[in-house]
Amino acid sequence: SWDSRQSIDSKMWNANKKSIKANHLPNLLDVAFQTLVVRRAFPNFRVTSWLMMPDKAKVWKAPSSDKRIKTDPPPTVADTQSLIKESVAVLLNVDELVEKALATNVTYPGSENGNTFQRVVEKWAQDMNGEDLSNDKFKHFPIGANCGSCEYRLI
Repeated sequence: SWDSRQSIDSKMWNANKKSIKANHLPNLLDVAFQTLVVRRAFPNFRVTSWLMMPDKAKVWKAPSSDKRIKTDPPPTVADTQSLIKESVAVLLNVDELVEKALATNVTYPGSENGNTFQRVVEKWAQDMNGEDLSNDKFKHFPIGANCGSCEYRLI
């Protein structure tokens, strides 16, 4: 969740903007991954990154019956922005945080030290899209206790 009474710097960055606070890192790595994919798919486009979160500083008010969302014709960008302003959500531009996340060294079970998030994603993409799908190629994905909480487990 978010509290719009605080700045993005104080809420998401550690001292001197050297690193991203751990409690926001999973969401920002997710947005960074999506940003990287869109940049690769559309290299000539300028990609901006946004995160929508519930705002603790806002109070939800039940809409009156005349404020129903109209879907025909589809809502415009201005309509959508207006709905967000009236909701308990806040839309945060996280471009600077995404750039930091892409350049951050990551560790995970079986990882090699010193690889940035961007490099790890690119390596995994090469591994998954290559012709050689031998087991040796995927040895850097060890199975262990860390797999017990994985959302992709088979059991």
